[in-house]
Amino acid sequence: MKSVLCIDCGASSTKWSWRAKDGSLISGKAPHITGHIFDDAEWQRVNSVFLEIKNHIGEIDEFVIGVTGLDSTNQVSKELNVLLQKIFAIEKITLMNDMELAFSAFFSPGEGVFIYAGTGSVAASIDKNGTFQRAGGWGYLIADEGGGFWIGQQALKHVTSNWDRGALNWSDPLVAATMNKAGAKDWDGLRKFVYSGGRQVVASLAPEVAKAKSEGSEAAASILREAGSHLANLALELQERLGTTKFVAMGGVFKIDRLIFDSLSEKLNNDIQLVDADISREWIVKNIKS
Repeated sequence: MKSVLCIDCGASSTKWSWRAKDGSLISGKAPHITGHIFDDAEWQRVNSVFLEIKNHIGEIDEFVIGVTGLDSTNQVSKELNVLLQKIFAIEKITLMNDMELAFSAFFSPGEGVFIYAGTGSVAASIDKNGTFQRAGGWGYLIADEGGGFWIGQQALKHVTSNWDRGALNWSDPLVAATMNKAGAKDWDGLRKFVYSGGRQVVASLAPEVAKAKSEGSEAAASILREAGSHLANLALELQERLGTTKFVAMGGVFKIDRLIFDSLSEKLNNDIQLVDADISREWIVKNIKS
């Protein structure tokens, strides 16, 4: 039985799983790694993360790694491959972006669509020819509808539309939840919260939308339903192009409120599975049989 290492590098954390020659499978978690490695300091940090993982495993015969934001044809990919060969003492490494890895943990090429919704959103697939295909995933400045940033942004728009009409309605659950999360009493406070914190603080408002929905806000419920609808549209784009019929959804957004997944599922005729899994472990279980 061969030993296999699979690493799933994400923007919030890196998860890894190693199957030893005796068949035992161990998993772990390390600091985040992305494909945006543009200076020496970041290369040194990435090097230390991989060394940390190396200390927990033994010999490896096969190595598969997915990295968020990675373009497998660019210079970063080439340099990363060299670094990994040196650290893990293995010549052949299968290096891909994290969505390719995630898809391969649940499907074979040409079989389905993987929908991921975290801070952003993307639908991914690998066609029958082995070519990676996607819809969405263009980043929060361009798209990412249905992701956590988008949900938080809609809450902010709801608040600012109150000001456009003259004043905040603090009895509105969505207004109150958003402003309280921001620790703001007025526009100056909200502006400081948003523009000093960037996309992560906007995404942090997404659970507040669910809170407002639970307190009776129809505006909040509408945002969550629309989020699910946007995610379904991404999946349907790929289905139309590839003719796939199976769907799997995963990501932190689905933990916010069940309404998001229900809206997504309804638009896909309920032919979808929601999973909460360690991709690195799932990939080994599905793809390594000997």
